[in-house]
Amino acid sequence: MLNGSKFLAAAALTLLPLPVLAQSCGTLPARPAIAAPSVIKGQKSEAEAADARHQAFVQVKTWQDAVKPYRDCLNGIIAGDKKKMAQADAKKDADAIKQWKAEAAAADKAFNSSVDTEELIVNDFHAVQAAYCMRKDADASSCPD
Repeated sequence: MLNGSKFLAAAALTLLPLPVLAQSCGTLPARPAIAAPSVIKGQKSEAEAADARHQAFVQVKTWQDAVKPYRDCLNGIIAGDKKKMAQADAKKDADAIKQWKAEAAAADKAFNSSVDTEELIVNDFHAVQAAYCMRKDADASSCPD
């Protein structure tokens, strides 16, 4: 069984509904509104297109920086729940263990959703980069091989 103060803190968390626990990590940052490939293609000069591509890159990196604390929080919930389950008595703490499993599963689902969102954002950026690199006036040295 968990020691007194740790158990009380853990018990208090188990009384919270899952949405409240999810809110403790905040929400997934909104997807950045990066330029569409058509915007890059439509820029009049290479410099304007390069700037739009760079701005898209900055927005992606800013989003990735913003999502890190959110993911760290979710990982903290998962790790904390696993630790509590490992220290709990399977018979005496069955209800708490069930709740911790549900919390960890919800946090894991939210984490995986953030990864799926990141993949979409990065794919959007790759489309912007491809649009830039297809321009006849593009700086080929800044394009992938």
